[in-house]
Formats: sequence, C-alpha cells, structure tokens
Amino acid sequence: MSTETPNPAPKTVPYDRFSEVVSERNDLKARLQAQEEAEAHRSRRDLDEKQSLKALYRQEQTARETAESRAKQWDHYQAQRRDALLSKLATAEEREDLAGLSLEQLERQVERRLEHNRTGAGGHPGRPGRQPGPDKLPPLSQQTTEQRRLSHQARLAAYQQ
Repeated sequence: MSTETPNPAPKTVPYDRFSEVVSERNDLKARLQAQEEAEAHRSRRDLDEKQSLKALYRQEQTARETAESRAKQWDHYQAQRRDALLSKLATAEEREDLAGLSLEQLERQVERRLEHNRTGAGGHPGRPGRQPGPDKLPPLSQQTTEQRRLSHQARLAAYQQ
C-alpha cells in the first residue's frame, strides 16, 4: 500500500497580516534611512568643526610666533639700550650700582647723573654752583614727585640766602 500524503495546500497569508508586515518593513526602512542621514549630517558637522578648529589653531600659532618674535626684538632692544646707558657712566662702580635697575629707572638715573656732571655740584647749567631762585621753579602743585625731590635742595638754598 502506498501511503502518499496529499500535497498540502499552499499557505496563504491573510491580507491584513501581509499589509501589516509590509507597513512595518517600510517604517523600519524609513527609520534606518533617517538614522543614516542623521549620522552623515553629524559626521559632516564634526568634520567642519575639526576644520575650523584646525584653522583657529593655525591662526593662534601664527599669532604666538609673531608675539615671540616681537618679544625677542624688545629684549634685544632693551639689552642694547641698557648697554648704551651703562657705557655713558664714568666708573665701573656706578655701572655696578645701577646694573640691577629696570630700564626706565636706569634711564632716569643716568640722565640725572649726566646732568649733575654737566652742571657741577647740583648747580644750574651754565652757572655751576648757583641755584635757581624759587620764583624760577614751577609751583610744587605743578611738579611731579620726582621733580619736587630734585628741586628740594634748590628751594632750600634759595630760602637760606
């Protein structure tokens, strides 16, 4: 006896289930495409940001190099100016005394000492030893602290005469 099983009937999927599966598949495709687009957008944005950061880094590096160059030029100028000022002093002792001052202080001290040497012992240019009268000095209210300090001896001498 032959036992043949009858051919099973082809399985059919109900239309509702078919459309549900197709709809779900299409939704998943759309979500996947949206995620891929978002990732591509994020990648482009990150790349743009990296490029702008690289450009900013190059700009800052150029600015730093320029500033370093200018700082070296300034240091060189100060060293030359300091040497020139110290060479104007007569003795090594004077140079040693003033070597530790800032450039601005050194300029004032050297100028003061040179003026003192030109005028004699605290005198007025062209008239060694003679002090200007108080009427020839500007009022104290118009003088800086340094000028007041320098003119103090002249004022005292004029009042003592």
